[in-house]
Amino acid sequence: MKKYVFLTCDDLSDYVVDDELALESFKKICPEDSLDVISWSNESVNWSDYDYAVIRTTWDYTKRLEEFLNVLESIKESGCKLLNSSSIVKWNSRKTYLKDLSKSGIKVIESIFLEDEDLESFKDKLINLPLVKMVIKPVVGASAEKIEILSKAEMIDKFESLEKKEDWFVQPFIEEVLEGEISYLFFNNELSHVVKKVPKKGDFRVQEEYGSALSQYTPNEEELNEAQRVVDSIGEKLLYARVDMLKTKEGQRLIELELVEPSLYFRIDPPSSDRFIHALKNI
Repeated sequence: MKKYVFLTCDDLSDYVVDDELALESFKKICPEDSLDVISWSNESVNWSDYDYAVIRTTWDYTKRLEEFLNVLESIKESGCKLLNSSSIVKWNSRKTYLKDLSKSGIKVIESIFLEDEDLESFKDKLINLPLVKMVIKPVVGASAEKIEILSKAEMIDKFESLEKKEDWFVQPFIEEVLEGEISYLFFNNELSHVVKKVPKKGDFRVQEEYGSALSQYTPNEEELNEAQRVVDSIGEKLLYARVDMLKTKEGQRLIELELVEPSLYFRIDPPSSDRFIHALKNI
């Protein structure tokens, strides 16, 4: 018998969660094995009691990143196999990974990381961007928290007022986000399902907590190949990966690659929870 644990957080009351579908699939597909759901910050757990730990709804980690990463290292050192790996999570927990993906040839939304800029270089880069509105985001963040849409003039004022510029990055505000963002869900590096997320009228945020509408989406071959290329660029087996893409006038572009604790939208494609558990069993 193998013992699994899904890592969660202490309070999920403000979130939309559908991992209960994965729990049902686990009971059906792995009746001889056990699965617990435990908060990652529970200090009483002996992680060596488990064979596999799967990072799932650990959605408070952005507020306690260093502590979270230390716990993941302790899980790794206990001999329990962590999915995804602690090295991948550490890399993916800061949006600076977009710089690495861009250098490897992945087409990403143009991003300006403020840790790399002084005032004059920042002004020059803003001038060269064709769009009027800009978005400032935290380098460590989730669920659209602390995001602001500003004009270029307002963004310069914001830059000057920030004490810790290394905590922020800036992207152009692309109006096509109002038409929806496309999420490609991969299990063991193979496509499982694709979801379109359309923000509610008057909003730009695609997270369900803000009232967005989710539906299944069928990509064309070129779109799918681009998403697959993002996953393949990591160079290792990933239990799960969510590739968030946006269709722009220049073509499909990567917004984010979610390898830490992404929503996997099982209820949008119910058979996907079975595919996830099969992937876990065969990792």
